[in-house]
Amino acid sequence: HPSWATLLTDCYGFRAFAVATVDAHGQITAGLPLVEVRKPLRQASWLSLPFTDICPPLATDDRAFAELIRQIECLRKVSGIANVHIRAPLPAPFFNDTATTEIYTLALQQDATA
Repeated sequence: HPSWATLLTDCYGFRAFAVATVDAHGQITAGLPLVEVRKPLRQASWLSLPFTDICPPLATDDRAFAELIRQIECLRKVSGIANVHIRAPLPAPFFNDTATTEIYTLALQQDATA
């Protein structure tokens, strides 16, 4: 939700933005919200929302997903950004296997008193 990115921006001074791709008709085909994090004596990094358990890119299909990743990588290089951390498991060849991610899902019952 945009309010979460706004809260992170207001509280921590991060710069929030989104990267999106569009088709020939101007319709969004893929996107990912990002936050730019700067630390003293380090290059800036982009994170797909810090303090968020999982935030995968959204895409209409594999082609749009691949184009989004390509665009993010191009923007990263042009902007002088050290790393992009996407908080979600990504299919090969889009991931750098330097960290592992564990996702746990808990099924909740319809009736909270049961």
